[in-house]
Amino acid sequence: MKKKGSNELIGEVFKSLKSGSKSINDVASEADTNWESARNSLELLKSLGLLVESEEGNKRLFRLKEPSRVYEGDTLFGLPLTKERNNRISYLFMRIRKKWEESTGFFPNKSQMQKVLVKAVEDCSLDVPVGWYKFGMISVRNYDPSIEYAFDMPADSVRIDECVFSAVDFYKDCRNSTELKNRQYSSKKNQLYLLKEKLSEIAIIRFTDANRSMLRQLLTEFAFAFPLRDDNRDVVNVLNTFLASVIYVVKNNDEAGLDACRSDLSAGFDVLWDLTATYMFYDSLKAFYAKDVLDSQFREDIECKKSVVLEHISNLEGCAKPVLEEDFADKKFLDSFMGIFQPKEEMTVEARSRLAEEFRKNKNRSNVFREHGID
Repeated sequence: MKKKGSNELIGEVFKSLKSGSKSINDVASEADTNWESARNSLELLKSLGLLVESEEGNKRLFRLKEPSRVYEGDTLFGLPLTKERNNRISYLFMRIRKKWEESTGFFPNKSQMQKVLVKAVEDCSLDVPVGWYKFGMISVRNYDPSIEYAFDMPADSVRIDECVFSAVDFYKDCRNSTELKNRQYSSKKNQLYLLKEKLSEIAIIRFTDANRSMLRQLLTEFAFAFPLRDDNRDVVNVLNTFLASVIYVVKNNDEAGLDACRSDLSAGFDVLWDLTATYMFYDSLKAFYAKDVLDSQFREDIECKKSVVLEHISNLEGCAKPVLEEDFADKKFLDSFMGIFQPKEEMTVEARSRLAEEFRKNKNRSNVFREHGID
């Protein structure tokens, strides 16, 4: 076994993978190199987005990523799907449908299909794009119960079937979409989505003192549950501004006043969640798509939805009763973060300004609140 240069070795690894998925040992043998060199080459190619990794038993398998601009079928946001991914999803649709019908006597609806598919994909570590969207985790491909999906039998069909059967058993006793969603949210411990379900009750709850206090608490928890990334500070600012506006309305209106602006509150939450869920879908699909592909499909939509939320913020500002209070520096900035947290003692203008400055320095929010005596 002669020592090869890095370029020559990469070429040999590519040549080996052209015939299909390979383990590290397979690649090492075919590229005439040692196991460690083969692994390092595969990891490098994977980091560059040129390979896809999957698992089969205890084996790590690598294959070449197909050209990204291969479209087949109906996908959310027009996202591209390779032929292999499309085939795998078609197989999952049909196997889930068959098992669900055997277990329940009915074809699965769209929500049931997507919940089961996601669990099967994750349990089997399949290369199928799934992410968090409006009603939980789903695949990028829409499901139509009226279609008979054609597919080529995958080589790992036995393993996939085991995961499908287990996933169907996990969800088959859910009586409605709410139970389906809550089971997924709880099993995945997704606090943001669990809070969203609680906040959706704003359309029907009575705005008693206890419920208003609970709502303010949920709003603050929701703000902290949303992930902060380098690429979403604009979304976070819109979200915080909206939630601060709602908290202000809830805090400064009685039950009758809140009932009068209930439709504005409910509609505002709907558009806020549309924006939030769209970003969550974009964010969770980073594991499957290059950033430029996601940006081309999502960015314009996210910008549009931000504008819609800002319009609703203006509507909410008209709902609140005017409250006379001492002017202080950076009030609007603080309102975006303070939520229901109230200081144990009345804060001076200087104390509020200092709090605002510490937030600007990106200091840990919880510690800032604690240091300033805010519960």
